[in-house]
Amino acid sequence: MQNFNRFWQQIRRLASFVMSELGGYQLFESIALWCARNPHLAIFLLAASMVCLLPFLIIFGFGIATMVMAFTGLLMLEGTILTIISVMFVACIGGLAILVPLIGIVTLAAYFGLAKIYTLYGADIERNKNVLMRIIDEPPKSCKTNQQNSLRIIDNQETYPVA
Repeated sequence: MQNFNRFWQQIRRLASFVMSELGGYQLFESIALWCARNPHLAIFLLAASMVCLLPFLIIFGFGIATMVMAFTGLLMLEGTILTIISVMFVACIGGLAILVPLIGIVTLAAYFGLAKIYTLYGADIERNKNVLMRIIDEPPKSCKTNQQNSLRIIDNQETYPVA
């Protein structure tokens, strides 16, 4: 127990050193500010990372379960669990490998189909393309920030704008 406490104190000292001396708090602050400014993109990145991590989290969970069963002496169930793990991993990776190209193909087909329909009605695509490029090049006025509307952190005290 004493070795565990000593190990825990070393981990806490290391984490404190990383957070205070190596700029961990500033990194978390900048990430939080970016997420506050771009909430839709932050949610998308969180969801995408969870989808990519899901198969590995499943395998890790089953690996821990296998270790527990091996230590408790239930060796017969271990092979069954490893088989289930393999099938679930192949299903997750295979599902991602099928869905990603399928979504891409459907998106391209919808884009080209709508573009074809759009030209059938005699719409001026070049005029709309110029409007789209203008929207992409300069952000709308509501997205521009100034000192009064932006989130400010002064001396580690957060102040939020008044609506």
